[in-house]
Order: sequence, then structure tokens, then C-alpha cells
Amino acid sequence: MPTYTELAMRTLKPLGSESLDFAHAALGLVDEAYELALSTSEENALEEIGDLCWFLALAGQSLGVAPFDAERGMHYDQRASGTIGTMVEWLGEHAALIAGDAKKWLVYGKRPGESIEHRMARMVDLIRSIGEQHGWTLEEIQEANIRKLAARFPDGYTDLAAKERNKAAEMKALRRE
Repeated sequence: MPTYTELAMRTLKPLGSESLDFAHAALGLVDEAYELALSTSEENALEEIGDLCWFLALAGQSLGVAPFDAERGMHYDQRASGTIGTMVEWLGEHAALIAGDAKKWLVYGKRPGESIEHRMARMVDLIRSIGEQHGWTLEEIQEANIRKLAARFPDGYTDLAAKERNKAAEMKALRRE
């Protein structure tokens, strides 16, 4: 059975280098963390945390690390806790730090170090914890994201499908209707 990352990356538009794909992921993480902070409903929150998973999958693929596997290896006492608002704020902080890593790679040629996988695993843990407070497992979040992406890109990524989104169909797929 394909992993979440394998399924998610079927909708990737490769940018031609690992550093550009990582920069795409970093910018996406910042954007989606902000959109999650502004979410207005549980459905909207589910969409945004699913999108965060997608960008974490891309970041991991571009670096050759596995943030979802690393998160599963975290000890219970390392797990996130707190209010949803606090955890969303922490997601934004981690996303900003990853964006800084992307800048250093693009501008100075300094590829992110080994600590990046831990930072990404911490983001997965925050996503899991936020989801649990909404009553969703990480797997349910990822499945909803894959359904939404399949509605948007039934035959894989195309620029046309990205530009001409059918939001109603995506939301229907997200809800599994």
C-alpha cells in the first residue's frame, strides 16, 4: 500500500532541484500555518492541516527524510499539548524557521542539517494533536487531504487544474460525500 507521501507527491509539480522543491515546501508551510490560524470552521481547519501534511511530505522528499516516520518514533513525553490556538502558533513558528532554512539553502548553498527532520516531526506531532482535539486521527487528516487532491488533480498535477479549481468538489471530497 502506498504511503501518504507517495500518494501526496503524485500531485507535485517538480521545480527542477531539491532546493527549489524545499523552498516550495517551506513557503507552503508558512502559508498554510497562517491559513490554519485564520480558519473559520472545522472543515476549513481540516483542509489547512491536510495541506500542512502535503507540504511536510514535500519537504521530507526534497531532503530525503521521513517526518511522519520520525514523529511516530517520538516519546510520549515529547508530544505536544496545549490549546489549539497555542499549537497553531507553534506550527507557524516552526514553519518560519523552516523558511529560514530554505533561504539559507537557496542563497548560501547551505543545505538544512540533521535537526530539520526533528523540526518537521514536531510539526507532524502538532498536527496530530490539533487533529485529536477536533476528533480526527493523523491518518484521517491525511486521507481527507488525498481525497481533496484527487478531486483537484484526478490525473496528477497540471497547471490548468491548479488554476481552475472546483472548490465545491474539493470540499465534498474532503467530507467524503
